[in-house]
Amino acid sequence: EYALACLWREWGVEPEAMLGHSIGEYVAACLAGVFSLEDALALVAARGRLMQALPRGAMLAVPLSEEEVLSLPGLSGGRLALAAVNAPFLSVVSGPEEEIEALRTRLLERGLEGRRLHTSHAFHSPAMDPALAPFRQVVAAIRLEPPRIPFLSNLTGTWITATEATDPDYWARHLRQPVRFAAGLSELLSDPDRVLLEVGPGRTLGTLARRQAERGRTVLESLPHPTDGGTDGPFLLGSLGRLWLAGVEVDWEDFHAHARRRRLPLPVYPFERQRYWIDSRPTVSGAVPRGRARVREEVADWFSIPVWKESPLLASVPAVDGERRWLLLEDRCGLGAGLAAELSRQGEGVIRVAAGEGFAKLLDGTYRVAPGRRQDYSRLLAEIGATGPLPDRIVHLWGVTPEVGAEPLDVTLDECFSSLLYLAQTLAERSSPGPVELVAVANGLHDLTGEEVLKPEKSVLLGPLRVIPQEYPGASCRSVDVVFPAESGRREDLVARLMTELIRGSRDPMETEIALRGRHRWVRHFEPVRLGETSRLAAPATLSVVDIPATSKRGLIQLAEDGGAAERVAAAIRSIRALEPALEARPLDLLVVVSSLAPVLGGVGQVEAAAVGAHLNGFATRATARGSASVLSIDWEGGELAAKMGEVLDRALASGLPRLVVSTGDLAERLAQARSGRLSEDAAPAAAPLAPGHSRPEMATPYVAPRNETERLLAGIWEEVLGIDRVGVHDDFTELGGHSLLAIQVLSRVRQAATTDLPLRAIFDAPTVAQLAVRILERETASADGETLDQVLARLDQLSEEEAEALLAGEEMLIESEVGEGTDE
Repeated sequence: EYALACLWREWGVEPEAMLGHSIGEYVAACLAGVFSLEDALALVAARGRLMQALPRGAMLAVPLSEEEVLSLPGLSGGRLALAAVNAPFLSVVSGPEEEIEALRTRLLERGLEGRRLHTSHAFHSPAMDPALAPFRQVVAAIRLEPPRIPFLSNLTGTWITATEATDPDYWARHLRQPVRFAAGLSELLSDPDRVLLEVGPGRTLGTLARRQAERGRTVLESLPHPTDGGTDGPFLLGSLGRLWLAGVEVDWEDFHAHARRRRLPLPVYPFERQRYWIDSRPTVSGAVPRGRARVREEVADWFSIPVWKESPLLASVPAVDGERRWLLLEDRCGLGAGLAAELSRQGEGVIRVAAGEGFAKLLDGTYRVAPGRRQDYSRLLAEIGATGPLPDRIVHLWGVTPEVGAEPLDVTLDECFSSLLYLAQTLAERSSPGPVELVAVANGLHDLTGEEVLKPEKSVLLGPLRVIPQEYPGASCRSVDVVFPAESGRREDLVARLMTELIRGSRDPMETEIALRGRHRWVRHFEPVRLGETSRLAAPATLSVVDIPATSKRGLIQLAEDGGAAERVAAAIRSIRALEPALEARPLDLLVVVSSLAPVLGGVGQVEAAAVGAHLNGFATRATARGSASVLSIDWEGGELAAKMGEVLDRALASGLPRLVVSTGDLAERLAQARSGRLSEDAAPAAAPLAPGHSRPEMATPYVAPRNETERLLAGIWEEVLGIDRVGVHDDFTELGGHSLLAIQVLSRVRQAATTDLPLRAIFDAPTVAQLAVRILERETASADGETLDQVLARLDQLSEEEAEALLAGEEMLIESEVGEGTDE
């Protein structure tokens, strides 16, 4: 840690403040000038010798606060001690081996899992008392100076004073008393402009910092964790670059001081200077293009309202076939555990995953993942895929929380937004997600009875549920809103109702938002309402119109490349939440919140807008329930409709309705297209293709025309999506301007036209028409049940020589293994 700190300082990265963990405070003190490096090394060596001479012990990390730990048996006057408070609900207990193991067993009986730390002794416990006096004598023999750089004390959790830093008694007590790391972090994080850099191996302290920090705070590590892969050098340079992006000054001269550089001239770029004009959109007349909803000319016909309709609920759980594989992302309230037990009893395959600090496979066969960590889902699906097919039923229960108390915003967003985003991305990387059904269960989403405890932050989960089926054909999604009961008997009833909902499924693609209330099942629909003309209303005494911030329009896969979706959604939600204290301080006569149609229709690349818009509607609903203001929430198209905003508002205000959806196109038709995965032409897809007839760019490969039906099909799809008038079979997709969002559109059309299921990565592994055609033929050959070799050869005979060689090279091993020796065929 000291060597790394010296390297950072050589590069001009100077610490404004420091915080160490236990022995790490010695590094901070040494860097601050409290003692010299030589004296620090002597102190650490003496400290280690004294502690290693004591009886062995153990340490246990527990998911409890300091107050909860101190109330445990054996902590008051016993041999167990609070050793560290690392986070608001993460502490460490230290003591004798047998008592630590007994504590771990007691916690397991309460449903709490403690984690044994890899230590040889019971540090920061009464077991350390014999070492205090000898160690104080060692400290008293060296020179101690007041710190020249501020650092935080593990003993007090606040800034160390000059008196403490130069007192041998302080360093003796530092060896024995609890490490108050969480309090120190809280003090560091109180300054919103601070950037946190972990100077040491791995990411342990950075992980603790992220748990306490608000989303968007820059927290970086110096070196990779052993499980991250890669080497130290590139990782360190990546962190340096991110520090610079965060505004940290870097001394680039010193950074390059040991490098030899030469100045080289670069060739200039030959601009082609072609001009491209954007034509105005043609007006819609009598004929309606395929896929476009009918346009309603009169403003009065643009309005729809959300309504809840009761739907029949089966009285008992139907029998299951025992052949499906379920993935349960289990809540902390017990609903997931109850569902897992019932599914297992009926013979279904169940994979259980809990939210934790990082990926782990536990001894009982369950898993843990960090909801907001992308790589955990890759490891999870890799582990699952090694034991069988991927699940075709996914139940997301991380939106179920106790009715009382509030989760931090970053935790809610990780569990209700990032988790769905990353799960969908990972499924798409491994294969096409279809057919797969994803059901997200949550409480606090919808207001049906007026008695629900609304938590609008959870509404962000509706965004991914809208968009996933549109970007990944074959996937279906729906949400189920519940009221979490306090009585255990009613919880068993709720588990039974959920079992019925999950196993029966929703046969109607329009049933995407469901609410269970007691023995009643409700489904949300949107019904047209005609709002007639009205004279211009007098403006209310206080009127506020809130619009959501602009969000990027990229697909789920493309969002994975920059990891910024969750941060942008969090920033938008913080902006919305900032209105609540303002409303309490200055009540309004009317509050109007305006969102796009993304919360209703979704759309390729619209996951952020859909999530933020859903939250905005939830915010408006809760504001209405609290009586903060008379609230009108509007989902509308914007754009050309902006000129009609006054007229739309006139009619909306006169209606007295709390929420309206405004669409010039027939909303029922647009909803049907969206729910079936067919986006209407007027849904404004995020990445429009280039203008038709765009000339083929200069490329390293010469143009080669398609040579068979498959290549002609693929070339036509590429030309349509990319907007290029001539695509050769050897032209590279990315060189033509293709990217991940366009790849989604290409593969969606390939699946429909060729009825071939290809994963998203196929277009990047086989980036030319010729290579992708071979991939399609490989898939068809692998799925040709009962096809004779003659039939295979007959199909191969239709291929070009190049295609046949490429295909046979990949199939040779398969043919040898399946046919076997001594077989004429």
